[in-house]
Amino acid sequence: DERSNSISIPFSYENGQVISIDSFPLGEGLTSILIRTRQPLMIVEDTENRVMQLGAKIVGKPPKSWMGAPMLIQNNPIGALIIQDLDREHVFNEDDLKFFNTLAGQVAGVIHNAALLDESHQRALQLETAAEIARDISGSLNLDELLMKAVGLIRERFDFYHAAIFLLDLPGEFAVIREATGEAGVQMKRAGHKIGVGSKSIVGFVTGRGEPLIVNDTGKDATYYANPLLPDTRAEAAIPLRVGDRILGALDVQSTKPYSFSEDNLRSLQILADQLAVAVANTELFAETQEHLSQHRLLHHITSTAASGTTLEEALESAVKGLQVTLGGDRVVIMLLDREKKMLEVKASVGYADDVMVANVEVGRGVTGWVAAHKRPLRIRDVSEDPRYIQFSPNTRSELAVPLIYRNEVLGVLNVESEQVDAYTENDEEMLGTLGGSLAAVIANARLFEQIRAQSERERLVYDVTSKIRRSTDIQSILMTTASEITRVTGARFTKIEVKPSQNGEAKDIQ
Repeated sequence: DERSNSISIPFSYENGQVISIDSFPLGEGLTSILIRTRQPLMIVEDTENRVMQLGAKIVGKPPKSWMGAPMLIQNNPIGALIIQDLDREHVFNEDDLKFFNTLAGQVAGVIHNAALLDESHQRALQLETAAEIARDISGSLNLDELLMKAVGLIRERFDFYHAAIFLLDLPGEFAVIREATGEAGVQMKRAGHKIGVGSKSIVGFVTGRGEPLIVNDTGKDATYYANPLLPDTRAEAAIPLRVGDRILGALDVQSTKPYSFSEDNLRSLQILADQLAVAVANTELFAETQEHLSQHRLLHHITSTAASGTTLEEALESAVKGLQVTLGGDRVVIMLLDREKKMLEVKASVGYADDVMVANVEVGRGVTGWVAAHKRPLRIRDVSEDPRYIQFSPNTRSELAVPLIYRNEVLGVLNVESEQVDAYTENDEEMLGTLGGSLAAVIANARLFEQIRAQSERERLVYDVTSKIRRSTDIQSILMTTASEITRVTGARFTKIEVKPSQNGEAKDIQ
């Protein structure tokens, strides 16, 4: 075996029994001499001294007669035929050596053809596996079912000891096992087994570099990290799952036999890994699309509910509660701008503890004040690293604030906070920006409606007061009715009307 630089003896006939002998390194024995020289060799007397003269070593009892011939394919050795007698000298002659050498050539041809046929069958099976997985990918968006079937087929068709698929977590710090074969796979999934990206392990190397890695002898490679749940692993290979420059995870396969992975294996596994990467990306895209649709439905619901509120306070309370449900329990606050005071005033909030006071903020100060001053959203991954953050809740770790702008005028700020670091994404920022624009229109319309309603109420009161005054028939009744109605409408304790007298008269008070 050129890859392992070793010799294996799968068939040995001795003392009437067929036995197999474990592999051993290509070294200084007679078999190694046959393979290196590509020439037949016969020793029929004084074998111990002859072996020493050849620079070879004898392990065990030396034979009395020994004959061997290399098995060659186009002058490349693939093995050797050896026959020996432990008790008698001169058992073989030159004719035997010629016959044995011819036989070795014929056996080499048979073995080579059988290996080619086996490789052809294996290659066809591997391509069939790739095609089957490709069909499943095109017909299903259920990633769990797809990955479960994929690792099962890979393990069965490639005759591997173990197969697993790792996917990167959202921060890209760990490769987390998503699907794996056997009882070991069940236990690792249950335990949430994960490997650090770029760590000293095969999966860590592959997910960190984005390159495939084959370790054909785990006992000799420092990259290999032994898993106690897979004690029989002797060779391991991992191929990155990637779409373009983005690494999504890794396909990991293990074998109980050293040097199990060839270039053909790697090519087939690479095809499978590429297909699985596309499946993962498609599923993520589908999930993101569904999430966007769901979020936009919720945004529409929040905006519609807020717009249907009878007062501005009701509209804002409805908006913060709906947004908290959408974000999954985060803290939400809406602050409106008082232009005269240059102050953001809290108008509606949800999610804060009873002992936490959400205070008003000056424009330009803090996160919300910065957003109001610059008319731009601000997403903070870790508030402890941003000097603009003003602490209202000790548990806050990340924050996202967007301005409420209507016709280029800042009306306020919509602010959300989370107890998780880096909780908000670019998509969240876009979603809140859309909601902020809708809420700004709702706020502007609500204010306009309140102004119109207040004006209508004033006009109605003026009309009522005027009508009562007009029904009075003398000046005294007119003044008394006017004072009484003004007191009632304004809520004053008393009203005083002073009538300026004529030139010779005195002033008269009506209260």
